[in-house]
Amino acid sequence: MKKIKFRIYDKINKKIINWDDITLIDFKSRKCYLSTKFKENYTYITDFEIMQYIDLKDKNNKEIYEGDILKVKSKNSDKIYYFGYVKWCALYAKFVLKLGNKIETSCMGYVDFWEVNDSSYDIFILGNIYENQKLLKNYKNHVG
Repeated sequence: MKKIKFRIYDKINKKIINWDDITLIDFKSRKCYLSTKFKENYTYITDFEIMQYIDLKDKNNKEIYEGDILKVKSKNSDKIYYFGYVKWCALYAKFVLKLGNKIETSCMGYVDFWEVNDSSYDIFILGNIYENQKLLKNYKNHVG
């Protein structure tokens, strides 16, 4: 069964907040409540982006989330076949690997994960679109 979990990018403090530190996401009030370690009270943030876990892991066993920047290499060579970021495509109701170096709302120019999630490819997380946008801008350095 698919594991549903999220992480948050806190736009104010510019950091990723992991699933274990999220107590509640209130979509109506647009508040994300965080557990405060070693305290019994809670704090919340209001300026954040939600990233859903897509139920896949990369070559290093790291969980892949929406917004992660990925490169996909052949196991038999150093050639990089695909470079892009994980995006929810509402048109097709699925997560896709959006190719290229621009963050766009369009679903054009993508690869399905079923195409690269097999034994002939390795997927690597390079960063994410919130903390590492320079990776996207310099994507030509990653594509062979």
